[in-house]
Amino acid sequence: MANYIYSTHLFKAGASVINGPVDNDANLTDFETNHKASATDISDIVIQELTFETNKTYDEFEALITGDIDWTDVKYIEQPDHYELYIVTISPL
Repeated sequence: MANYIYSTHLFKAGASVINGPVDNDANLTDFETNHKASATDISDIVIQELTFETNKTYDEFEALITGDIDWTDVKYIEQPDHYELYIVTISPL
């Protein structure tokens, strides 16, 4: 059975990013203020052989969170300069 991983990155204040998303600061504030407490903090994610990865903008990622998926299904890894956000499913969204 395949897994589907949808991901996005948010860069923390002071991170050195070339050509980063213009709306990163607003998205970072949105995640930290409204959604981080509901999401699950993890330390690592393992990609299996039958995994389809899709990188999204924060707005595209947030748009996936409707109906059967909510912020409690979101996993995140906090790095010193950014957050990695993930939704893992067994069927495509």
